[in-house]
Amino acid sequence: MLKPICLFGGILFSTLLILTGPDVSCQAGAEDALLNKRIVFYNVENLFYPGDDSLKDDTEFTPPGAYHWTYYRYIQKIKNIAQVLISMSEEGKPAVIGLCEIENRRVLDDLNRKTFLKNWGYRIIHQESDDPRGIDVALLYDPEVFSPESYSSIRIYNQNRKQLFTRSILKVTGIFCGKYRCHFFVNHWPSRRGGQKASEPRRFLVARHLRNEVDKIFEEESHPNIIIMGDFNDEPPDKSLKEILRAREPAERQMDPENLINLMFDLYKSGSGSHYRKNNFIESSVLDQFIV
Repeated sequence: MLKPICLFGGILFSTLLILTGPDVSCQAGAEDALLNKRIVFYNVENLFYPGDDSLKDDTEFTPPGAYHWTYYRYIQKIKNIAQVLISMSEEGKPAVIGLCEIENRRVLDDLNRKTFLKNWGYRIIHQESDDPRGIDVALLYDPEVFSPESYSSIRIYNQNRKQLFTRSILKVTGIFCGKYRCHFFVNHWPSRRGGQKASEPRRFLVARHLRNEVDKIFEEESHPNIIIMGDFNDEPPDKSLKEILRAREPAERQMDPENLINLMFDLYKSGSGSHYRKNNFIESSVLDQFIV
């Protein structure tokens, strides 16, 4: 099982305790080491490079734009993000880090090379999505722990095969600790702009695409290791997650062996959140989730 630890604006998981996989030899002590590996998801909130990309709606994040986004402020932001990730390393650096709201490969390279993270040797998996603002998802990984076999960008289409221009889902399959095949999905579902109910059908579409990918894995593997992370812009009991994706509470797992487990239900029921916003009062929600 995975144990969640929540941060403001992001969540991490401390330990991979149960994985299934082929009987492949693992280096001495690796199984003990595996128990100390962390998998992290973090919404870095509008990590834009301060230059105008003529193919994207990113003018707000330029020096003359609405946010007066300068190179100095950009560098300070990536240093702050790196500091958050470094703070998670009490038991060693995270093995896998899922990120959302990054603009392009350049900002990932800067995060990885112009901050303390350069000492950790992460490698990057990223593909451009079709989001109008140009924000994407990505995966950083420690090559000493995780070895990717394949990755793909899952684009979203409606029932008429018309593409929905939103963030793609990043799917990465590889071997953890030289032994366990894992399927990672990094998500950033459509926002609630216009209201939760009005925007809900867009998230239903993404949930169906993700569930189709999960079903394909279950057809090929009897006990797959599936780790779904992201900012879903819905909470655990919402229809997109609980009914369409079939991400249920841990106690409901036995109802159907192909149900997924949403590990954030306890956090949701506690009244805490992974995301906090200050209006007239502090409002919390559980939009960031891990599902396995």
